[in-house]
Amino acid sequence: MLVVLLAGCAAFRAIFPPDRPFFIPAEAAHVSGAHSRAIAVAYDDWMVELARNKEIALTVDENEEDGGGITMPDEVRIPLVECYSRPEAYETWVYPGDAGTSYIVVVFPFDEYCSGKNGKWISYGGGVIYEIDATTFQILKKEVQE
Repeated sequence: MLVVLLAGCAAFRAIFPPDRPFFIPAEAAHVSGAHSRAIAVAYDDWMVELARNKEIALTVDENEEDGGGITMPDEVRIPLVECYSRPEAYETWVYPGDAGTSYIVVVFPFDEYCSGKNGKWISYGGGVIYEIDATTFQILKKEVQE
């Protein structure tokens, strides 16, 4: 009887596999290993770019007539620059590209993270779109969104 019961359980699981292992909470997102790797390659590169942009944004050249292009007071500008320099300030989408030979990774600012919960995207640009080789996981193309 036990053998029949176990076989029935195995057949049921084969026909109706669980959505996730029992120890994974419902709010967890499922991401394949290949997608994770493509995202990691993109984020490693993007974090270098953000660090460079942060350094530039926090430097004001007093010799420039317009103050270096910075038009907001330091008490607003500095926390905003610091916030948008963190990976948590971005959301990511990944999908197969070029008939499955690459992955497209889209990293876009999640404005709610840095600008409060106003329920809308306030950014007019920013982020980056990568094409990552599906075999070597090298960056094939990078388009910084302005």
